[in-house]
Amino acid sequence: MVAAYPAAAGRFAGTAIRVPVICGSYSDLTFKLVRQVSIEDVNSVFEAASVSPELVGKLKISYEPLVSSDIIGNNASCIIDSLMTKVINDDMLSIGAWYDNEYGYSCRLLEMALHITK
Repeated sequence: MVAAYPAAAGRFAGTAIRVPVICGSYSDLTFKLVRQVSIEDVNSVFEAASVSPELVGKLKISYEPLVSSDIIGNNASCIIDSLMTKVINDDMLSIGAWYDNEYGYSCRLLEMALHITK
């Protein structure tokens, strides 16, 4: 992410975990904040983004408990696990996101191929 957005250097850390199922994966992203936010603020931003024309179907948010097997076959690039959103000491934000490591990627690749061939 730092290569695409240099201003983020030193402000976040991320871990992706390949869980022991066919394709379900989980990422944990932690950010240092410059201002105070609430969990509700963060989740509402993701909710709004998930219905935007650019991200509908690509970004989703879940308000239900998720496990890795829930993700298999989901075409979204990212499913925000709202129950895992945490604000720590008012200046750290942790976000959990699930994705199908193969199917979600394949859907984006197909979209790109269709876009290029237009």
